[in-house]
Amino acid sequence: MSRYYETGGDIHGSVCMVSRKYAEAPEQVTRLFDYHNDHGNRSLQWVYRPSDRHSSHRAADDPDTLYSPKLFKYLDEHHDIDFIYLTWRENLDEPDRPRIDDTFATPGGDAPQIIEIIDYVHDNGLEQLRNDLSHRGIPHVGNLAPRTLIAFHHRDADSVDAALFLKSQLQQVGSTLRICDNTPLTAPICTVYYHDIQQIPNDDEYSIRGRRYLVGLASLPKSHEKVAVRPLEDYASAYVSWYFKHEQSRGTELLDDAESLLSAAFSAPEPLREFLGTEPDAAELDTFKQQLARIIDADDVPQLLIGEILKNDPSFASACRKYVYTELDERYAKYEQDKKDHIALTLAGQEQRLHDVKSAIANKEAALASLEQRQAQYRQQVDYAKEQLKSIEQETQQLKEQSEQTLERLSQDAALRLGLKTVVNAVAQPQSQPMNLQTVPTMQAAETTDTQRPLPDALAYNLEMLGVRSMQKRVSLQPFATLLARSRAVTSLFAVDSNIAMQVANAWSFAIGGMPAYRIDASREHTDSTSVLAAIEQCPSSIIVLDGVLDTVGEALLFSLTRQDIKKTLIFPVGAYANLSLIAPEVWESMLLVPSEHLVVLSAEPHPLQHCTEVSPVKPPNSAQVISELDDLVGTLADAVPLKSLAHLATFRAATKGLGGANAWLQYQLAVRANAAQDAKHAQALIGRIGPVDTVQALLTALDGHHHVH
Repeated sequence: MSRYYETGGDIHGSVCMVSRKYAEAPEQVTRLFDYHNDHGNRSLQWVYRPSDRHSSHRAADDPDTLYSPKLFKYLDEHHDIDFIYLTWRENLDEPDRPRIDDTFATPGGDAPQIIEIIDYVHDNGLEQLRNDLSHRGIPHVGNLAPRTLIAFHHRDADSVDAALFLKSQLQQVGSTLRICDNTPLTAPICTVYYHDIQQIPNDDEYSIRGRRYLVGLASLPKSHEKVAVRPLEDYASAYVSWYFKHEQSRGTELLDDAESLLSAAFSAPEPLREFLGTEPDAAELDTFKQQLARIIDADDVPQLLIGEILKNDPSFASACRKYVYTELDERYAKYEQDKKDHIALTLAGQEQRLHDVKSAIANKEAALASLEQRQAQYRQQVDYAKEQLKSIEQETQQLKEQSEQTLERLSQDAALRLGLKTVVNAVAQPQSQPMNLQTVPTMQAAETTDTQRPLPDALAYNLEMLGVRSMQKRVSLQPFATLLARSRAVTSLFAVDSNIAMQVANAWSFAIGGMPAYRIDASREHTDSTSVLAAIEQCPSSIIVLDGVLDTVGEALLFSLTRQDIKKTLIFPVGAYANLSLIAPEVWESMLLVPSEHLVVLSAEPHPLQHCTEVSPVKPPNSAQVISELDDLVGTLADAVPLKSLAHLATFRAATKGLGGANAWLQYQLAVRANAAQDAKHAQALIGRIGPVDTVQALLTALDGHHHVH
């Protein structure tokens, strides 16, 4: 029985075993059978697995156990359930936690029958079963299933005959079953094949103990044969006794002779229906009358004499009835006295227990008073400790504020010293002439091969040949190279980690011009922008490394370069990331910081590098795309970032639209600019608006504690 459910997987039906522990509380519900209904062909499939074969990772459609809070609450309220039919749905999100439908109390008409079978096969067969059910009882451990078969005869080597009972027809006292007084005289016979019988797993730790069996059929075949399941005289005697009491309670005047009385008892349909709980079957009623005739008309002489006297002497019958009533009155009086004595004894015991409980309560109250006194003392100590803690926290907060002010002052002093040093040096040498800076190759010329591949492909290849590797699993250098090449449409100034700056510059230079990148040393104190610009113009390579600018915080040179229309690509190595916080945030509106924390440089054997025979000119992004991206960023960041900076970020976003990793690069640019304008805490808050903060956490850690001072 399975179908697709809209909010999850298939829905299934299963016959389950309830294991109980600790005062009959449910411990677990184990799948035994799965129910299937294939166009009316109903069947049960045995699916139980022993506990040592349970898997910690079960499929969604094959759990070992089932659970829901409502189910366990229902089982906790119904202690007489050992077996239950449940419908449940696969949980595709959490395969080991299927969802239980709330239909276990009323499973519906399509639910399979739960049928237990008890092995009670003896040589005397049905006669043994009939006598034991009425008198001694038959052994059984556990709560009965809704339907119970009691096997009494081996039909052949493959099957057994069993009598079918409903749960209401059997009375269980302890571990013994007896037949109820109002159970019908006959019960249907069912033939069950051994291969349809499954032994239930027993677990001495829980409630299922001893050998128990279930029939693995969704329903039993219709029975066409019945057998008497209790001695006829017991059944007839019980009914006559019940009828006499029933009629007396109604104040009905009983007939004088026994035969008429018994005949009236079995011919009255209403009392018989009330005794049986259903309309009496005509065939069973004939059997009752035959049994009654056998009891009254027995062959032994005393029985005949008593029958004759009862028939022919109404006064004797009346006297007998009066004697019986008198005996009953005496027995009732004795019963009442015994009951009073028992109640008196019980009350005396209860009074003694009440006295003991009162004494225990008095002792507990004394102990409680002592504990309350100690609690008051502890509360005073706790209040005193809280006051001390509050004082310590106030002092700690003051020290923290003082330390933050000190760090802020030190940071400002460091930045001011750098700025003043630059001004003093400029004043000290006002007549200095521009220096003739030299450009030198960053590496020896290497063998190249011409290729018609796109520039990002050649750039990624050259990076790998120069020893650059990605530390991210199954991530190539292609996304990095593509983003780098596409970013050239946004700016010509790139800040690159000094560990890979030379490799990036040379890979790019060989891909474009077939030659190494050139380097200009701008770390000297009196380097002026005029000399640098002249050296850039004279450099044969289109990729130039300006060394020492960022590490010495050469803001004047940086501002000068950002105002020039430089056609060549300038790469600024970053050695000390903390110094980036000392650069004015406006510089970052014309420069990109290249994320490279996942890249390393390894030693590599010389290999030919690729040179693109045709490099398409860099085209700026479409203005409509830039405006669209700017609108989006304004809605997210306008309250914290100037519009000019947002325009720079929008241009980058439009140029790298659709590229993997582009948002991380955008977060880098926002982080370094926001940190320079305020601090790393504000930068982290802004970055969180456009993506996960973890992406730039390492950069924020390096930048933290330093920011630009205007």
